[in-house]
Formats: sequence, C-alpha cells, structure tokens
Amino acid sequence: MCTWHLETNRRLLPVIIEVLPYRNRSWSFEYSREKGGSLGVATCGLARVKYVKGDYSKAAELYQSGLEILKNSGLWSSGDLAIESIQMEAAEFFSVVGRTEEAQDLWEEILHEKERIVGINSPRLVVHLHNLATSYAQIGRFDRCEPLLRRSLKLVTTTLGPTAPQVSVPLEFLATTLHHLDKNKEAESLARQALSIREKNFPDDHLLIGEACYILASILHENSRHDEALKLARRALRIKEKQLGKDSKELGLVLDLLLEIMDVLGKAAEAAPLLERLERLVGGSSKAAP
Repeated sequence: MCTWHLETNRRLLPVIIEVLPYRNRSWSFEYSREKGGSLGVATCGLARVKYVKGDYSKAAELYQSGLEILKNSGLWSSGDLAIESIQMEAAEFFSVVGRTEEAQDLWEEILHEKERIVGINSPRLVVHLHNLATSYAQIGRFDRCEPLLRRSLKLVTTTLGPTAPQVSVPLEFLATTLHHLDKNKEAESLARQALSIREKNFPDDHLLIGEACYILASILHENSRHDEALKLARRALRIKEKQLGKDSKELGLVLDLLLEIMDVLGKAAEAAPLLERLERLVGGSSKAAP
C-alpha cells in the first residue's frame, strides 16, 4: 500500500508554494514589542535551538511558552506572516517528534485564522490544508484527510488550471488518501492524472515522476493489475536510484512494493537479489519475505 510520509510532503509542498500567491514567510521582529511580541518570538527562537540540538523536551516546553506569550500579546490573530511562520514551525516540530494532537490543534488553529484573514476560497490556504491533512494521515485518519484534499485540489485547479504541474500535488495526495480508504477506482484515475501532468512538465528522470510512478504502481497492485504495476515500480526504482543514490533508505518502499508484486507474479528468482538488497538497506525482512 502506498505510504504518505513527511519526507514526501516536504518534497512536494514547495511545488505549490513556488507559484501560488503566497508571500515570503521570514521571521520579522518589527512589531509590538510593548505587547510582549518580541519575548514570544525570542522564546520560540530558543525552542528552535533546543530542537536542533536534540533536546526535544525542552524545545516543546519553550514552544508552548512562546506560543502562549504570542497569544496573550494580541499578535496571534494579527495576520502577520512572521507570526504565521513561527506557528507553522512549532506545528511541524510537534508533528516530527510525535506529539500529533498538539500539532493537529495548532494546524487547525492556523488554518481557521488564515481563512478569517484571506477568505475561504483563497489559494493561500492550500499549504495549510495540506499540513492539516498530513497530520491526520500520520494517525491513519484518512477520512478527515479526504475533504481537506478535495478542497485543496479545487483551489489549485481553479487558480492555475487543470494541467499545471502544481495540480499534481493535491492529485497525488488525494489518490493516496482514497487508496487508504479503499476507493481504488477513483484513486487510480487521480494517480494517472498526476503522472500524466508530471510527464508533460518534468524531465523523464525527475524525482517527482518517480513518486507518481510509485503511487500509481501501489494502487494498480491493490487493484490486481500486477503487470502494469511491476513496470511502473521498476521505473520508480530506476528514477529514485539515479536521484537519491542506490544506498538511500528511501528506496525501501519501492523495493518492498516490487517484492510484493513479484511474489504475486511468481518471480521468485528475480526477487531474491532485491530482497537481499532491501534487508541491507533497512536491516530487516520485507512483507514479501518467505
């Protein structure tokens, strides 16, 4: 089954951000020092330092304190993009360290505040919709991801047109979500659209095409279309090997999918070296191991 993970989300979201009308989010210190805003920013800055040093417990404590100061300062609902940047950084921190409930609460708050400021139909909501959907995907709540991603797809398509390369991002995320919800017919259609758009907009060996091949191969395998799935999975592996290196642990998902497909097709001899390779990469057995 295709997997939605944070590294893929980080790789794909910039494809949207680069084109949508979304101003640069850099931390700014030009605001409301008398209301405690600078103290809140400084506290969150210290949290970032603790996070980088690996002191997650202290970082969490400082982020919570800094965010509370910002709320009390009145800047929380100001619409300042520097504050929004801090909020997003804190939410991602909580997400990365596994404090998903805190991350979700913060992503929801950021989204609702952004809706209040820019309106419910602004393309500037897309990043926030994806971030909230990703937080739900982390805990398997794909039923909550679906409406967020359908909304995102509509916003991007309306803003940029149905064949823009940025449209492939919500298409791929929505296809993955529907796959997890066993809505594989629609998932396959969306995944094919995503791959087609990328093939028309990127070089043949682009990593985003590799991602799209992997997603579609996973869905086709689930739909018992194993021959086509095998072809796409091999293509995904070739691209990822070229772009990430043959020893990248990110190849593990594609190798595991290839082994599952080969197992169904009775290609044990061809699968054996891939199994050895996967075990070297991840230090364990694949789901398709005998």
